[in-house]
Amino acid sequence: MSTGRIKDLLVITGLALLLLLPALFLRPPARQQELRVLISARNMVRSGDWLRPEFQNQPRYRKPPLPYWFAAAAMLPDRLTDSAARARVPFVLAALGLLYSLYALGGSRTPPLLLLASFGFWRFAPLAETDLLNTLGILLAMLGFQKQTGPLTALGMSMSILSKGPAGLAIPLITFLCLCRKEPRPLRWWLTALLPPLLVGAGWLGFLLSDSVARGALEAELRDTFVDSPNRRGPLFYLYTLPAMLGPALFLAFPRFRPRMSVSLPWVWFGVTFLLLTLTPSKQNHYTLMLLPPAVWILSAFAPRKALLPLVLLTIGLGIGGDIWRSRTHEDALHSRFLRSVRPRVKDADMLHVVGINSARFDFHLGRHVHNLDSAERAFRQARPGDAVIVVQRRERYDSVEVITAHDAGDADWYRFMVIRP
Repeated sequence: MSTGRIKDLLVITGLALLLLLPALFLRPPARQQELRVLISARNMVRSGDWLRPEFQNQPRYRKPPLPYWFAAAAMLPDRLTDSAARARVPFVLAALGLLYSLYALGGSRTPPLLLLASFGFWRFAPLAETDLLNTLGILLAMLGFQKQTGPLTALGMSMSILSKGPAGLAIPLITFLCLCRKEPRPLRWWLTALLPPLLVGAGWLGFLLSDSVARGALEAELRDTFVDSPNRRGPLFYLYTLPAMLGPALFLAFPRFRPRMSVSLPWVWFGVTFLLLTLTPSKQNHYTLMLLPPAVWILSAFAPRKALLPLVLLTIGLGIGGDIWRSRTHEDALHSRFLRSVRPRVKDADMLHVVGINSARFDFHLGRHVHNLDSAERAFRQARPGDAVIVVQRRERYDSVEVITAHDAGDADWYRFMVIRP
């Protein structure tokens, strides 16, 4: 490896860690997508069963298990299952792998630096979620196609299939088929590239079909994704979501134009991904992460290199500042601090009745399954001797309830208290 490449990789690594590490520790887990991974991984470590994920006392088969395995592997050494930062470490390493792969694909440090300057990468890369691993797998598959290395393509697609499912096969395969007339690959490459992921996908599908609960979860996932999704959006959703996720990186692309650039792979990759995401009824912001690598690769042909480093440093400064501010003032941080503070007080309660925020946040921060309700009065009525009630919601009066322990976080709008029934 040349000195220039080593220098580029060191710069990319240093800037990426400056951007990602503060978020690793400062952001409390609040997104449902991450809480599913963290809680399922915690249950894997506690039960020792790595093939049957469980989320809040229910089997969790609606997503493949690779993200759970990544998070559980980080928790396993000392069984520290309540640290989001620990569980996120493998995903930060995967984010570095994504940047290195994009560097190898684009042939310069401009594409990975543009990715570092995007809002979407800062928003989702530090979190223990499925989409980063899926995106890394697709990127490795594209790198294997470019380098004509079948095993690398197979590794990427297998990783993507075990992270997200069909998208890990559909996006690369359609891209390859669109390019094969111009850039044909020998039969040996196709065999080594496709057989392993097809076997991996068939194995996981066979496992799901062999279990009635898993089969029902698969049917529900397909129905939510392609038929009755609660996250349905219009066909223009990614036309306005992608620019927002590119953020500062998008504005750097306009000063210079190069009409004679070779863009066949990134353009086809981007077009296939955009089309499939648009045709799928279920549309969410974090799916845009799959569009970012080919988008910044295309934009790298326009971006002036001298402005890259200042832009990335500005993004890092804004990101760290935003994480620090949110860690002190945002309600997610206030909730997580409160729940950690009451955890020792409720560890021996027979049942936890909780009110006010998503039950998965209670479950993670309190380290156990909870009974989630939307009414404090109902929680108090249902509680039995030996139970605990935890309420996180706007100020209300409960004159009929004896408040044994109270905690005020100093915020004007939120009052948090715990009632332990005798």
